[in-house]
This record gives sequence, C-alpha cells and structure tokens, in this order.
Amino acid sequence: MSGVLNRIVGQPRAVRFLRAALAQPSHAYLFVGPPHVGKTATALAFAQALNCERRTPPQAGASLFGDMTAPAEPDGCGECLECRSIEHSNHPDVRFVEPSEGKKVFSVEDVRKLVEEVGWKAYRARHKVYVIPNELLNLQGANTLLKTIEEPQAGTTLILTANSLDHVLPTLVSRCQPVSFGPVTSENIAGWLQSEHGADAERARVLARVSDGRIGWAAKFAQEGELPEPQLLSVESYADTLKEAERLAAEDADTQQVALESLIAQVRDIMVWLQTGRGDWIARPEQVERAARKPVSLGYWLRVMTRLELARKQLLGHANGKLLWTVLAGDVQPTARERRA
Repeated sequence: MSGVLNRIVGQPRAVRFLRAALAQPSHAYLFVGPPHVGKTATALAFAQALNCERRTPPQAGASLFGDMTAPAEPDGCGECLECRSIEHSNHPDVRFVEPSEGKKVFSVEDVRKLVEEVGWKAYRARHKVYVIPNELLNLQGANTLLKTIEEPQAGTTLILTANSLDHVLPTLVSRCQPVSFGPVTSENIAGWLQSEHGADAERARVLARVSDGRIGWAAKFAQEGELPEPQLLSVESYADTLKEAERLAAEDADTQQVALESLIAQVRDIMVWLQTGRGDWIARPEQVERAARKPVSLGYWLRVMTRLELARKQLLGHANGKLLWTVLAGDVQPTARERRA
C-alpha cells in the first residue's frame, strides 16, 4: 500500500488514530511504547502526512465523502518536496529535537530556545512539527516546556516520545493526546527485514526473535556482522562477570541498552529451553545451551529476569552505567538456595 503512514509496520491502532487526526490535529501528542518499536518513524510519517503537498486538507464543514479529490485514506505521499525534505531532516519547520552539542540531556537553555522557536511563524509548512524525546528532559526542562504544551503557536504540533509513563511529568501527560505503541510481532519484523533490508530468511527469523518486538533494533543489525552477545550470564567466575560488566559499562548508552535487551532475550529463551527442551522455539540455541549449563534452579532465572528488567528501566532513566553494571554483576550471582546439586 502506498502512503507514509501505511508503511509503518506493526502499529495499526496508532496509524488509524493518527490518520483520523489529520483532519484536525491536536497541539500535542505523547507517543508511548518500548524503545525501538517505531515511535520516531511514526512521528516522521505523521509530520509528512500533515504537510504533504498532494494531500488535500478537508474544508471546514465539508464531508470527506463528498470531496472526490481527497484520498480514501488520508496519508502523505512520501514523494513530494515537503515529504522528501522531512524524510531527509532538512525541512525548516519540522524538527527532531536533540540536546545541544556535547550534552546527553536537554539543558534548561536548550528548552528555552525551543520554546522561543515554537512561537515563530512557519517558514513554509502547512503545519510545524517538533518531535521531542521525553527521556532527555529533566524535571526543570519538562516544567519549562509545560506552558508551550498548553498554549502552542497555532498550526504547531509537539510530539513527545517516551518509553513509559514512569518518567513523564504528570502535568505533561494530562495535556497531550496519548498514542500507544507495542512490540511488533516476530512475523511482521521478519517479513519487513526481508522485503525492506534484503535480509535472508534465516537471519530475519533470528533477528525478529531476538529483537523482542523492537523493529528498530532488528533493522540496526540487519546489515551488520555478528549480533551482540553479552557474556554476563555465561562466564564461569564472579571475577569474569565483573570484567564483562566493566566492558559493557564502557560502551555508549544505546549499546548498553541493546546489551540488556539481549540478556533479557537470553533468559527468556533459557526458561523456554529448561521447561520444554524445544530448541526450535528459541532464536539462538547454541548461546542458550551454553548459559543453561549453569547449575542453578529455574527460580534463579526468574529472579535474574526481574533484575534485568529493572536495570533496563534504570538505564532509560539515565542511571550511572558503571555503577549499574557493577551492581548487576553481583546481583546475577546465584545464591546457595538457587544452586542445584
């Protein structure tokens, strides 16, 4: 199917909601869902659809059913000047906002400059759009943005993206239209990797399974070499676990997040293996068999899964990476009760 919103994979509810919203877009949206499931890609497609030269905006009081020039399903074409400019990040009125150079999160000054810019008239767009990752906003920055969220310049839409509501200021949540995103099915990811990234069927299957529904993560590794294989759970001694933790702590935040996701996928597959013995149900049997040889109970793996999920949330909340991995290295050591004879 043609159209930029139609190209979004695995988020039909979000796409239906946003397509309907094109007739009368809100001043603010909050895209909420796990990392790498397509929130930013959908924000880009929505910005294109809002500004597409070939999309006829509905007239006030007119029925879409009576306007034969309007497409049956409102969308952006992806081919006009406006759509292409937005796709290539060089449109003057559509911004994917980032912290100033050298900073990991938005400073108050960054947010004040953004607020000032939001108040300017559009240079050429039908609709100005700003996409803002909430995870990079601290409390002071979020409060600075609050007034603009409440009363933005007419013809302007702000889209906040968030991995969960846990770290979003409640007053921001109450002033935005929520749009929920969920993990993408393995079947959708595998098919998309083959059709859009040229991945062979086996690699697409493995990536889709290991990605745990994160289509952006799968795309990142579709053309790269070996998949990341953190060894935190398969090394033999506590000293080796600490060395692996130190290695992971030296990586950038995104790589650390990918490592945690990979470890969670490992544990999930180990539990499936231990309970069913079905190697055809897991993505990487050789890795799972190695880790599953540890003389520990199923309860150990359940506890480790809970601990890894907590670490993932902490990392998303900008926890100190070195401290996080060091503590995690100790927490994944089995207790005496968890060791099997």
